Amino acid sequence: MAYPLTDAGRSAVIDLRTRRQALRPRRARPRVKVRLGRLLFVGLLIYGVSVFAAQEVRVYQLKAQESRVQGEIRRLQQENQALREQITLMHSDAVIEKVAREQLGLVKDGEIPYFNGVPGDPGRLRKEPGY
Repeated sequence: MAYPLTDAGRSAVIDLRTRRQALRPRRARPRVKVRLGRLLFVGLLIYGVSVFAAQEVRVYQLKAQESRVQGEIRRLQQENQALREQITLMHSDAVIEKVAREQLGLVKDGEIPYFNGVPGDPGRLRKEPGY
């Protein structure tokens, strides 16, 4: 059975407890370790998030570059196809004859060449109407 303490007894018990606490060596190190651990955890967490964010930015940049390059590839393929068609057209007899007549001034057998140009300069044609 517990004995009831009087006010003087209670103060003596409390005084004894404070003395014991005062005589005990303080344990400051565990708190420092816990705080250091938390600080280390927060630092690693911030580092991890920053690395992840940097990787996401890089992935976004690479995807944008990929779409630009794909667009350029499509454009160049279309241009390449147009040039192939132009080469095929240039090898036709009608185009070869047209170039020979207009640019080289060649005529077929039996044709009479006729130039409507400036006197003294048979290579230049007049651009004025009526001539």
